[in-house]
Amino acid sequence: MKTALYCTFLLALFVTGMPAKASGHPKSDDRHHSITVIVELPSAHPELAQVDGEALYLHARGDGRTFLLVEGTGGKTISILDVTNPAQIHGIARANISATGPFDFVKSLDDRAILISFRDQPGVAVLDLRKFDRPVVTQISSDARAIPTQTIDDSGALLQASAHRALATATRATDFQVIDTSAPLRAEVVAIVPDVKQTLLKKDTGTLFLLSSRGIAVIRHPERSETMKQRSD
Repeated sequence: MKTALYCTFLLALFVTGMPAKASGHPKSDDRHHSITVIVELPSAHPELAQVDGEALYLHARGDGRTFLLVEGTGGKTISILDVTNPAQIHGIARANISATGPFDFVKSLDDRAILISFRDQPGVAVLDLRKFDRPVVTQISSDARAIPTQTIDDSGALLQASAHRALATATRATDFQVIDTSAPLRAEVVAIVPDVKQTLLKKDTGTLFLLSSRGIAVIRHPERSETMKQRSD
């Protein structure tokens, strides 16, 4: 199955069989771009972004920084990247964790903790990130899986117990075509990202992260990247 990502000012997801001509803009093996969109394949990013994984999660902190968490295969590791400015992604740490199996990220509890739910077995736990190089998993329930249904202000979440798989982030892998439609009569295929199993949008920058079998691909807008750079200077 092939899915197309249409890129105008914002990124949206559609399934289509519409043909589009190949991009005539310069490109390298790991970076492709049109006038309005940049596609960076896993090889364009730090080593921590170049591995397969189970799931992605964006963890925003109160100090303005945003971190991309990559759950390693089998839920055995966590890789952490600073994606505050998607044009300048930095690898922070990769650490082993004591999770009992693959899991899904449920919600951030505060700047340092994330609620997780085990995917193929009962159990809810807290992933403590106070020390990036030594994250700690603390199980708080072993009887049920949980699906977040409602947030109760900032103090907690109402969780629905489920006898089935919690969030099922992983579906069959799909090849993604990234198509720039900013000029509707001259739509162009910017890049193809193979074997994508999850997408995650960073709304403040309009950046889309794609988890594939080869690692993390990034789709972003050059003008927003320049704005982020000016703010950080």
